Amino acid sequence: MPPSCIASSTQKQDRPIHDRPLHIESSLQLITFMSDPNTFRSYASVLGLTGVGLGAFGAHALKETLKARGTTDSWRTAVSYQLIHALALLAVSTREVDRKSTVPWDTVGNFWFFGTLLFSGSIYGLSLGGPRILGPITPLGGLCMMVGWGALFMGNEGGKNN
Repeated sequence: MPPSCIASSTQKQDRPIHDRPLHIESSLQLITFMSDPNTFRSYASVLGLTGVGLGAFGAHALKETLKARGTTDSWRTAVSYQLIHALALLAVSTREVDRKSTVPWDTVGNFWFFGTLLFSGSIYGLSLGGPRILGPITPLGGLCMMVGWGALFMGNEGGKNN
């Protein structure tokens, strides 16, 4: 590694940040944690808002439609998974960052969010008589959510691999 890439302890640190040599180790460390908790807070708020709305819509305005189609339980399942993952994303967005953590928070949050969109979204569509192509999307969404939980399991907050 070229010497200009490593900040020496003898170099003055009172220079502007853009004029200092890059310390590679700390820069790589920054890549390993969630860089923007506002993204996951936004994901959580969208899932929570629409989950509550769709739950109420299914319980009231769509009650007879869902009952006639026999899909009330499916609708409830979609709402439940959506709200659970909204809370999980909210927890991710509000956690303090531990630079020693090996938990891939970006991976976890993104798989939860997009998995929930696919899983719950396809169930909502199928419950209302949407195209049958939505059927195979449901397990893909479930798999994405599981990948997120698996990524959470594989990480360690203490910085050591399991």
